[in-house]
Parts: sequence; structure tokens; C-alpha cells
Amino acid sequence: MNLKTILLINAFLFIAGGIAFAIYGPLMIDMYGILGAEGETMLYWYSTSFARMYGATLFGFGFLIWAASNLPDMSQKGSSARRAVILAMILANGMGLFVSLTQQVSIWGNVTGWLTTGLYALLFLLYTISLFAR
Repeated sequence: MNLKTILLINAFLFIAGGIAFAIYGPLMIDMYGILGAEGETMLYWYSTSFARMYGATLFGFGFLIWAASNLPDMSQKGSSARRAVILAMILANGMGLFVSLTQQVSIWGNVTGWLTTGLYALLFLLYTISLFAR
């Protein structure tokens, strides 16, 4: 799989996730099993506002990744811009993998958490492979 395809898949996932978290924040949080206690009104609104901010961030990064996929240097193996983008994506998805795995093990413990962890692991693996591909 070439780098442009990986970047476009990543961009699509982040844009779609961003829209979902920004518009349907409470529903998305509920899928992770975070909000379950009734009567916790302030916790609900704090969590909802954080989910919406996370959605806005994912949305923005999705478009940034999409723009990076169209850079002319992305098709030139060995270019410094290509290497920098790949390294940044390895770091970003590696951090996402680490955080989602720790949250899954300590807090979430559900299918949605494993799906999130799996997506970050897949993206991390694909970018790592593309770094060493000749």
C-alpha cells in the first residue's frame, strides 16, 4: 500500500471521527462506557464539551493529513518531506495507540475501546512499514 493511500485512509477516519465526536459527543462517549451514572450533570457536560473539542481536533488533523497526501514530495521515496510526515504520523499514531491501550485496559474495557486501539495499531504499523519500504 502506498503512502498516499495510507494518508487518505487516515484522513477519512479522522474526519469521520471528528464529525461524530463534534456532533454526537454524548453518544460517542456513551459508546466507550464513560457516562453511566445518573445525576452527574456537571460530569456529563464536562465530558460532552471535551468530546466536542476532541472532535474538532480530529476533524482539523484529518484535513491536514489529507493536504499532506497531496504534497508532491510524498511520492518521492527518500525525500525529507516524506520522511518527516511519516515520522510525525508514526509518533501521533503511536501516542494514540499507547493512550487508547492504557484507557482500554484501565477504564473502557469494551469493544469500542478495542476497535479504537486496533485502528491506532493498524495506522502505526502501516506508517512504520512505509518508512522502511523501498
